[in-house]
Amino acid sequence: MVELILKNISDRSFINLRATLILGEGELFNFDFNVSELYPLTPGMNAIADQTLIAGGFANTSLYTLVIYGTFEDGLGFKYVEQIQIALP
Repeated sequence: MVELILKNISDRSFINLRATLILGEGELFNFDFNVSELYPLTPGMNAIADQTLIAGGFANTSLYTLVIYGTFEDGLGFKYVEQIQIALP
């Protein structure tokens, strides 16, 4: 299982937040966060999502692409791409 913790470091609230972890050719894993207009992610707060990676072969020494998509409370969307390393427990 992989757990993602994202922190809102902006000065605006998010009303939508999701992420896609790309492990390799065609290996995409989607993470949905419980963020909505009813439950916005306010500045300084964290959102957590987890996913069991079935057939997800990964190494804790490799970098993987994480694409984060979201929508601010004013409706403006964003996309952020980061290279991450998966830490084993």
